[in-house]
Amino acid sequence: MVSVISFDLNGTLVDRYYADYFWLELIPQIYAEEHGVSFEEAYSYVISEYDRIGPDNINWYLPEYWIRHFHLNVSLEELIERTLSKVMIYPEVPEVLRELGRDFILVISSNTSIEFIDAILEKIYAEVGYRVFSRVFSCVTDMYLPRKEVRFYEYVYRSLQVPPHSILHVGDDLKYDYEIPRSVGMRAYLVDRRGELDPSLQVALIRNLKELPKLLSTI
Repeated sequence: MVSVISFDLNGTLVDRYYADYFWLELIPQIYAEEHGVSFEEAYSYVISEYDRIGPDNINWYLPEYWIRHFHLNVSLEELIERTLSKVMIYPEVPEVLRELGRDFILVISSNTSIEFIDAILEKIYAEVGYRVFSRVFSCVTDMYLPRKEVRFYEYVYRSLQVPPHSILHVGDDLKYDYEIPRSVGMRAYLVDRRGELDPSLQVALIRNLKELPKLLSTI
């Protein structure tokens, strides 16, 4: 029986645009302003450095690393504040979280750094009306892992002191939000908001979170 629902963040509770804005617009913009180059020059250099580090390196996910790397005279708090206006919470999220929060323990399991998670959750809490998540897990911050590997999900259920089959994870990545949590014994639903996934895939799909409460009543 499911007692805990674990949610991914980007693409599941909030749109990914804010992350693209932070990495692809704001960082190059600040670099251009502070180093006296055009945005185009700054963008080209910043992207080349992202590519050089690559997504397999933990530093790729750490905003503080890039502030130091690019010698930016700005705090992470200021950058996050400038990014928050770009965060779009999916319309059904507040109501669904309120409904599920009455019967289940809700947690976040994400590969976003904790600084962003905390700021975004404050926006979500403002719409929900209370702090609905009991725990927040970040593989980047908690375990220094770039992705949500098997040992991350094992860390989640052990930290919660519940068996893995009592956790339902909900996210939008086939491998890291569906296949891997299922491989450790968790249940999982894959969110496909745009209907882009091959319908022949043998996965438990939902189009948005409004489907969850009814589905949970049948588990």
